[in-house]
Amino acid sequence: MSGTKVLVAAVLAASIVAPVSAVEVKPYGFVHMTYTEGWGLVNTPESPNQAVSGNGTGGNANWSNSSARGTRVGLKLNGGKGPMDMDIAGVVEMDFIGIRNPAGGTDSTATAPRLRLANIKMSKGMNTLTIGQDWTEAIAPLNPISIHHVVQAIGTGAGNLYNRLPQVRWDADWMKGSDTTVVTKVAAVKSFTQDATGKIGTAATSPSSTEGYSSGEQSGTPALQAGAELQHKMWGRMFRVGAGVQYLRRTFGGALGSAGGAGSNITGATNRRSTELLYAVHTALPILSMLEVQGEAFYGKGGETMQALNNGGSFTDPIGGGNITSRLSRGGWGQVTVKPIAGWRVSALYAIENQERAGLSTAAATPAAFKNEEMIGSLIWDVSPELALSVEGGRIYTVFAGNGVGTDPGRAKYVGLASQYKF
Repeated sequence: MSGTKVLVAAVLAASIVAPVSAVEVKPYGFVHMTYTEGWGLVNTPESPNQAVSGNGTGGNANWSNSSARGTRVGLKLNGGKGPMDMDIAGVVEMDFIGIRNPAGGTDSTATAPRLRLANIKMSKGMNTLTIGQDWTEAIAPLNPISIHHVVQAIGTGAGNLYNRLPQVRWDADWMKGSDTTVVTKVAAVKSFTQDATGKIGTAATSPSSTEGYSSGEQSGTPALQAGAELQHKMWGRMFRVGAGVQYLRRTFGGALGSAGGAGSNITGATNRRSTELLYAVHTALPILSMLEVQGEAFYGKGGETMQALNNGGSFTDPIGGGNITSRLSRGGWGQVTVKPIAGWRVSALYAIENQERAGLSTAAATPAAFKNEEMIGSLIWDVSPELALSVEGGRIYTVFAGNGVGTDPGRAKYVGLASQYKF
């Protein structure tokens, strides 16, 4: 027998005896493109959420932006068995809003992938266990609708709580299969806070994936989140009302030095630890087949863990005897969506957030924002199950701490076009 025939026979024999994987892998995602025209500078032209034109950087500046970095690619995994014969599923998802390429002329078009989701879910009966990086659904499971805002969710820093964090979460649907049920979620999540090197961000000319310690991680414990939601199915539509809470500890060690991060100041503090609670409520009401109202509100401390406005989050409270404390923050959003005819959606969003001004930077060149307000409307045409086109416009109003030059409120308006081709 020739060498070629021996090789072929060996390959065929191996394929016969090799076990077939029980895991099915299905790619998914979308190709995304936006074009945005704006008046008044914003924090990110790809997906604007905050007006920065009050910082003395050209309040009347006009700008335009084109971007495809929101394009998303993922793999859905399904199959196999876990402990106690649990069914296993998983997901890996990324987009291209990662570390910017410092090479001249390509910093905004040649970027590293950004990990969005990477988790497995083990399910049996009423219970689901999630392990890995997932949405923080235990405290804030909703997001407003937007085809334009996919780089950062609409309402970021203006009342919309959300994040994707490594976690272990237990979901229980106590009356699964009934028209009325209660779903509970309990999670231990990464203690993400924005008050250490690597948490605030680095300059585009010096990108880094190195992660520094934050005050949350230096506490030695994860953050804890829990939530409960009442669901009622009526007229073929699901009505949802729920509430959640987050418990977070911080320890300020040597890695933080004397400052708690951008906009924060812990100099002269008499303690090295703080504890905080964040409360949230949400609802989704599909009142009619063509009309849906949804929204969320929150109150408490530790909001920057959930993409709230907090600038560093912590400061020394002179009234509290020099103790380190975190800023109190409150906010929320509401969105009305109307479907006048098949394939068309019209949405209107109002979102607002306020935080304590104490300890915020009042420097003329870099004042910190303590209030952010958004009013955004969009028209979405679902051309087919695969293709959606959108026109979106909005007004953003941001108020900064301090007085004097460079601390006028930021005002910005924008109009954007977006396309999303799903696969």
